Amino acid sequence: MCGVAGFLGQASLPDERLAKTLQRMSRRGPDAQKWETFSAGGQEKAYLLHARLSVLDLDSRSDQPITKIG
Repeated sequence: MCGVAGFLGQASLPDERLAKTLQRMSRRGPDAQKWETFSAGGQEKAYLLHARLSVLDLDSRSDQPITKIG
């Protein structure tokens, strides 16, 4: 089963903290782990973290979070 985490706010989260969060999620999805940061308007930022367990589609194009299609 995959794992998902996120944060929305004005604080900037250091890469080390995001990496540690993904490390703790590794049992939920050991096949691919990634995070992305998005501008949520004004000073706010959105962080999306995903740990993927590849079961059906093993191709890396199915990794999450998806940021660009095409």
